Amino acid sequence: NSQTGDITSVQLFNLTQQDAFSFIVEAYNPQAIIPQSTRMTVTFNILDENAHAPLFNPSTDTISVLENIVAGTVIYDLNASDPDRGRNGIISYSTSESWLSVDAATGVVTVAIDVFDHETAPSLSVIFTAIDGATRPLTHSFRLFINVINVNDVAPIFVGGPWFTSVSEAAPVGT
Repeated sequence: NSQTGDITSVQLFNLTQQDAFSFIVEAYNPQAIIPQSTRMTVTFNILDENAHAPLFNPSTDTISVLENIVAGTVIYDLNASDPDRGRNGIISYSTSESWLSVDAATGVVTVAIDVFDHETAPSLSVIFTAIDGATRPLTHSFRLFINVINVNDVAPIFVGGPWFTSVSEAAPVGT
């Protein structure tokens, strides 16, 4: 505004297209005996408004693990993205399941306790959450389906018994 000096926008700002605007402002006094003016460069940095939630793509996946997998074994690597900038684009990962552990910063999922047993649960599913670092954070969920592969971990047993039989000492070989 040439009368007040107020600067207003004439379009919406889009941080993903341009993160700053610079322009020259001139103050001019045409009524002075000798007209005078001065110029100054003004730069506006566009702040991120957390326009995007983190995104898992795809939002589900299926893996298979052996039932005898041990605690501490890495079973998955979560990967979400967020095009926001600064802390608004920093993603943390979590799950409410205590039998899995997820590194909040990297998304690496490990087995926390020896829990897999094909005979009691041949398949499982777990939900993970990605949350951005904004003051008012946005989230996205990911579901991992886990097929538990059976391992020959049960020793055979004899049913009934005790068993007794008799054989003649004169029985031929292969009897």
